[in-house]
Amino acid sequence: MLRKAKGAVWHQTLCAIFVPAVLFLAAPAVAQTAPLPTPGAPTPALVAAPVAPPPPPGATPTDPGMRDLLARATRMQSTLGRLAEKNGSSGARGFLDLALGAAYAGIGVAVALDTREKPRDSFGRGLAVIESLAIGGTYVGKGIYGLSLSSSTEEHRYARFLRDVRAHHMTEARLAQYEGEVYIDAVHARSSRRLEAWANLGGAFAGAGLIALAAASDMTGAAKGITYLEGAVVMPTCAIASVIGFTSESTNEKEWRRYRSQRPVAPVARLTVLPVLTPDHALLVVGSSF
Repeated sequence: MLRKAKGAVWHQTLCAIFVPAVLFLAAPAVAQTAPLPTPGAPTPALVAAPVAPPPPPGATPTDPGMRDLLARATRMQSTLGRLAEKNGSSGARGFLDLALGAAYAGIGVAVALDTREKPRDSFGRGLAVIESLAIGGTYVGKGIYGLSLSSSTEEHRYARFLRDVRAHHMTEARLAQYEGEVYIDAVHARSSRRLEAWANLGGAFAGAGLIALAAASDMTGAAKGITYLEGAVVMPTCAIASVIGFTSESTNEKEWRRYRSQRPVAPVARLTVLPVLTPDHALLVVGSSF
């Protein structure tokens, strides 16, 4: 009887230690592999509790998938912040466009009203007035638009991202939406950069052509001087801008490449060892979570 009582005590002790240990180690794996309920399908009562929202940047989640989401969201917040800072609305560009447009328009008006210009029915004089006013009006419109902007597209997007983070709406799908926006902007920026580079290359050849025409034609006086001056300004300016456009990346391209090059935080493995004693053996229960 005493031996049976001792055996019962050992078995009760073993069950009291081994069963909770197995349940403790199996609980994280079960929680992580349990399927999520399908939207619209009836949800069992045991999983009817609302799912906790993703933690904002700065928190330390334990789920590997949530850690990856947090790492990407943190990198995206930094990327959008730099884009908003570098591509923000600037009044200087608006003033520059406005001044350039006013200068072109003023030249056109001056040529049109100058009574000393001969002959008065010159085709070249009419063409100069048309080009000056057309180019000047375009730059004036761009300047007014630039000065009227209170914030840029990148600043609006950064503010929207911060609102989603504060409202705990930063899910996998929402983060993928921001990644797609930054990627599309980078693709468009690359296309625009190369287009402007080719346009500036053409402008450099045009500037060289102006210098050559001024030297070879029979123009004299102010006509020859203004042609030389415009060619001397346009050719080096457009050549430098073309080289920069072909050899350097835009801000959107750099930030997207930087975002993609940063690796996510690797999940931390956890190993748990629990000793279990029996009348005849000593066991070690090993569990792990990833």
